[in-house]
Amino acid sequence: MTISIEKRVKDILENGGPEEESPDAKTELIEALIPHYGWDAVCQCMFDLLHDESQKVHWREVVHVFWGAVLDRRTVPADELIAWLYYRFDPHGDVEDNEVWSITSKLKGKSYLSKYKPLEDPGVVEHLRAIRGW
Repeated sequence: MTISIEKRVKDILENGGPEEESPDAKTELIEALIPHYGWDAVCQCMFDLLHDESQKVHWREVVHVFWGAVLDRRTVPADELIAWLYYRFDPHGDVEDNEVWSITSKLKGKSYLSKYKPLEDPGVVEHLRAIRGW
């Protein structure tokens, strides 16, 4: 019987690994699921965590997994991801969350010091409206 990705990720997030030594251990364990389940399944699982208010304690880990995906040039729905990250971490664009901005600037091909405003980007705004139910 194959264990679902959701169960594997839940176990990692709640229990970590047998030799969790580094601060990135959970991220590495989740990324290690990609060869078995595929990036699309891992990506969907990460989005499911972002969608779930009760999983707030794990949202930062989700950011770490998406940062790795961006650095590895894995396919992600850029505007949707940016919308969810801002919705969860910087809903008014005034918190300046470094990891969220790093992901955003990479996905949008902007300089880290860019004046780009993701909360004014039509594609991101469209997803934010859907998230907020407007």
